[in-house]
Amino acid sequence: IWEELEKLKHNLVSEVELARTKRRLQVDHIRGHQTVEDIASAMATDFLSSGDAHFSDQYVENMQKVTPQQIREMARKYFKRNKQLTLVLTDKSISKKIDQTTTAKINLPIKKIVLKNGLRVLLKKDVTVPLVNMQLFVTGGLLSETDENNGISKMLTTVSLKGASQYSNDDIVTYFDSIGGKLSASSGNNTMQYSCEVLKENFADSLSYFSAIVLNPTVPQDQLEKVRALTLASLAQADNSWQQLASRYFKSQFFTNSPYQRSGLGLKDAIEKINIKAIHDFHQKNIVASRATLAVFGDIDIDVVAAQITKAFAKMRKGKTLDFKLVAKEAPVTQSRQFITDTKKNGATVNIGFGGMTMFNIKDHFPMEVLTEMIGSNNGWLHQELRGKGLVYYAWCFSFPGLTEGYISTTAQCEAVKVPEVVAMMQALLKKAAQGDFSEAEISLAKNNRINSIVMKTQTLSERTTIAALDELFGFGYDWSQKYSNRILAVTVEDVKRVASHYLSQKPTMTIVTSDRAVAEGVSLVSKEVAEPPEKK
Repeated sequence: IWEELEKLKHNLVSEVELARTKRRLQVDHIRGHQTVEDIASAMATDFLSSGDAHFSDQYVENMQKVTPQQIREMARKYFKRNKQLTLVLTDKSISKKIDQTTTAKINLPIKKIVLKNGLRVLLKKDVTVPLVNMQLFVTGGLLSETDENNGISKMLTTVSLKGASQYSNDDIVTYFDSIGGKLSASSGNNTMQYSCEVLKENFADSLSYFSAIVLNPTVPQDQLEKVRALTLASLAQADNSWQQLASRYFKSQFFTNSPYQRSGLGLKDAIEKINIKAIHDFHQKNIVASRATLAVFGDIDIDVVAAQITKAFAKMRKGKTLDFKLVAKEAPVTQSRQFITDTKKNGATVNIGFGGMTMFNIKDHFPMEVLTEMIGSNNGWLHQELRGKGLVYYAWCFSFPGLTEGYISTTAQCEAVKVPEVVAMMQALLKKAAQGDFSEAEISLAKNNRINSIVMKTQTLSERTTIAALDELFGFGYDWSQKYSNRILAVTVEDVKRVASHYLSQKPTMTIVTSDRAVAEGVSLVSKEVAEPPEKK
């Protein structure tokens, strides 16, 4: 470390390196001032520390004026060995000018174009921040995998960033680092995603890299091996997270035929066998225009960007659409099921789940959101009753509506010895919900919470881009979520009672991940005597 610090004291940093650092700090500042919470927090902190609510804006602006000579001067002034403090944590003994607060948000309409190959493109001028966010989603993910190649979606999207067309891994890393850009790729239950966010003046050049990564990954052997090693390491470490462990175990037991039973991280045997040809074949079949939506939001000239996108993605293969009706279906659960697995972590995680819906079941979707909010939010039944009595560390309820049938799950993490009491209380609360034993006031609060939640999740440019792209991808239309609040407000108590009775009266599936199997084995999912929750005040 001192070797590097001495270099700063004796040598001038290059103009290129300094410019890259300035740009990165500027972009980080912009990204950190998108939400109202970010802006308010920054202004409050600035005022308390300096007496100027806009100190950070001026600070970043002044950083752009820093010279290599000033860097060297500061290094010589502060990097002195007699001022060094070293702290080591070990188990062994050792010897000694951008103003985002005033930027007007202009709500301009989204423009949709469809390329000749079928690629749907959404363009929106959004001058909230001087950034451009582009995201391409493709239907697939777990839906496109089998047991033999489980994990290939994640490997493809990851290795795509390591080399594409004429760009090497070093080219890609160096370019986006130099402009303070943000580049990522991932896969999930229903999609594969490529995302990029840059300053508006860097969009044209960044599009060249972005399109190459999506369309022409080179999959170098050395990079594939690195990705394989990282993927296997992530898989091995996944059980360190009790949430991941419990979620994967629940889905593997709940589903018997659905692609959702598989892990997004993949299977070890499959990951070890995936080769370059398999990656290329999977890419050729799945990264196609007919399955994709590309959204570009930001401070853009829509006509100019439309022409650039058309040129960059004109050669994208059309391919075949993914027919959701052909995705493996899950048979209805006909009897209660209970599964237990061991963990070396002290404690237990309980999941009680029921068969769910597809995301296209609009009639049930919004009442279900209100129901799960009432049961499982931070001020919902599970939290109030279980956490209020000190029975659990955490408890919640959610609905996962997929492109094929999903599930509804209630989850609680607790001490292993408390599993019987926690399960009894969870069953009591689920029974209460299934019987429609809730008030107009509770439904009203849940509706308000859901609306507030979605508002808070649409503040950044990236969040707005994602929502429009996914709405369009799944066939709802890019403006579908703009009326989310109206749909939630339209939900009635009777709507919630209907979905509660229908879904929560099904045969449940319970999984328990525990460090004390003996206690868990004494729990009955269908208990004759279920402790009723106390009356709400």
